[in-house]
Amino acid sequence: DYIQYLNHQIEVCHDEEVELEALKRRGAVALNDLHDEMVAIESWERALDLSPSDTDSASALLPLYRQNEEWPKLIVALSVCYQNMLDLLKEEGDVESILTEEFEAIALELVETQERLSQYTEAFNVTLQRLTLNPEDNQQLDTATRLAALTEPRLEYSLVDFLDTLPFDQMSINGVASVLWRAAELLTTPLQEHERAVEKYLSYREVAPSIELGDQALKPLA
Repeated sequence: DYIQYLNHQIEVCHDEEVELEALKRRGAVALNDLHDEMVAIESWERALDLSPSDTDSASALLPLYRQNEEWPKLIVALSVCYQNMLDLLKEEGDVESILTEEFEAIALELVETQERLSQYTEAFNVTLQRLTLNPEDNQQLDTATRLAALTEPRLEYSLVDFLDTLPFDQMSINGVASVLWRAAELLTTPLQEHERAVEKYLSYREVAPSIELGDQALKPLA
């Protein structure tokens, strides 16, 4: 049958591209026609071993890993899909093209699964990448702040340093104000660096003088 033909092709093949395609076809046939998840998973995992950046195999494995609650393997497959999208962004230089529903869903699931396994530093780094793509995403800013407090060692210093690298000249006034306010908050509590906190707060007031001070944590800086 066709599976046996593919098995033979895989065994005797000396061309990686041909072997890769045969493994992917075997995975699809095993799952869709024979309903054999074990052979499908083994096929796509071998394909990923052969080509670690193969998005087709990684995407095919996602629902199977979710269903079987194989979280470490799910992280690997999600990371392949996520990185592929980032690489496309670097090639195309078009932020809007990458901020799609599919990308957002993959990135969110990757961070959530990393958190499930207490991989807080990895989740933090992915969140910073997402903030680089969209510096005005306050949800990601909140997530990065939360994750920075969960890592060991804590990463609030790294977060403040990262916020300093954001392109303020390309952001809206509200976006800049949000980032400066968050930096001042972090430097006040938990970092206790009041001199730097004052600098951030004064920059915040300069950028957004009409925004009223509403946070008790920063009142001593006013």
